[in-house]
Amino acid sequence: ADVTKDSNFSRTPYAIEAGIKAGMAVPVVSGEEVVAVLVFFLAEPQEEDIRLVGLVSTASAYIGILFQRKRMEEELRRHAHAVEHSPVAVAITDADGNVKYVNPRFTEMTGYSGKEVIGKKLNMLKAEEMPSELYRGLWDTIGSGRVWRGEFLNKKKSGESFWAYSTISARKRS
Repeated sequence: ADVTKDSNFSRTPYAIEAGIKAGMAVPVVSGEEVVAVLVFFLAEPQEEDIRLVGLVSTASAYIGILFQRKRMEEELRRHAHAVEHSPVAVAITDADGNVKYVNPRFTEMTGYSGKEVIGKKLNMLKAEEMPSELYRGLWDTIGSGRVWRGEFLNKKKSGESFWAYSTISARKRS
């Protein structure tokens, strides 16, 4: 109620000097880390107000969520930058094989623009010479949750064939 008379309050001299009689400090937690502390001071002593403590605690929790979201957004930006500037062609599809994203290297390698392939299946690159067993093995592998690695003979937009070593994995479903 009055920090200047509380023997457990270690900063009594500073509180007296600043004219502070009461205060409240609530940690802001992001993940499992304290990233800030919300501190409120009053010039008059005050009894604990459970509703005010609840309100400040709720605000602190939301601020912690904002900190966490900001960190996640920054991490996502770093990953997106890495994929965009990768020297490796990257294509992301949905579970049905429809293209959702290709990076600039994919465009350079295949001759297809993002607009031309988004929403289509990657089998547009399939060269006729590739055995169907290869594709069955690929789908069996990624369908079982494992990563498939191998080479494809692909076809560019121009019709020219090219070999590409590929790593294909399905996103794990939660």
